[in-house]
Amino acid sequence: TTLLANKNLLGQGFHSRCLVAFPSSTIGTRLYRRRTTDPAWEQFNATLRTLLDRPPPIDLVTGELSPTALPLDDLALEAWIEVHDRLELALIGDYQDIKEVANKGADQVLRLAGIQAALEGCQHVNRDHVERADRLLSWYLDQWLTLTGRLRALDPDVAEPRRLLEWLQSRASPTKGSRTFTLR
Repeated sequence: TTLLANKNLLGQGFHSRCLVAFPSSTIGTRLYRRRTTDPAWEQFNATLRTLLDRPPPIDLVTGELSPTALPLDDLALEAWIEVHDRLELALIGDYQDIKEVANKGADQVLRLAGIQAALEGCQHVNRDHVERADRLLSWYLDQWLTLTGRLRALDPDVAEPRRLLEWLQSRASPTKGSRTFTLR
């Protein structure tokens, strides 16, 4: 929680470049299952292996990486612009509390869409890639909203006054329409 609550890191954009999740615990549900082969999983692993085994494109003159461009087709660009504008408006709406993270959301959608295109062997990013990436990013941003609420509850500036209020309320006794507190 220290890393995620660090205000300096929030201001520098570190968090907006991370896809953080805080899933529910699976304790008590991880019963033994016999291993079975899953063709989709095997295909995914084979695709990753092919990509990892490929030598990186290097400029022979400068020795620098020279990655291949992965352009967006016209429909993908239209979809991305819609995502970009929706996320921008959400910075003053639903994502106001996580704007330091959500402000790079449109960039993350492009990264996620590009990864999907590369895994599928596509030469360009299409609308479907952008839409799937948008759904995935929305899930991550919802995770950040959950984390923000949990971190806020742990923040001493919030937690201590809340505990004091709960303590006072637990000792309240209604007397003729007003509240009196019994200190023990």
